[in-house]
Amino acid sequence: MIYLMGMKLVSAREQDLMDVADILKKSESLQPFELFSDLAEMSFDVDIAMLLDAFERARGMEWLETFYKDNEEELRGYF
Repeated sequence: MIYLMGMKLVSAREQDLMDVADILKKSESLQPFELFSDLAEMSFDVDIAMLLDAFERARGMEWLETFYKDNEEELRGYF
């Protein structure tokens, strides 16, 4: 499942982002930083912004806003 998400995030096509969001909706335990790290270990060069886009599609804009506020310092290292 993580490998499939990596392939879709690298392509970053609209349908692929929607597919990743659908996977994330069914996998509430997945978290952005952990998933990003797992993808990097698999040698995927995923843009963190694409990953967060997929999470926002899956969990909503309020979730994304809270995530940014709660992780502001850590996110600065990615941008």
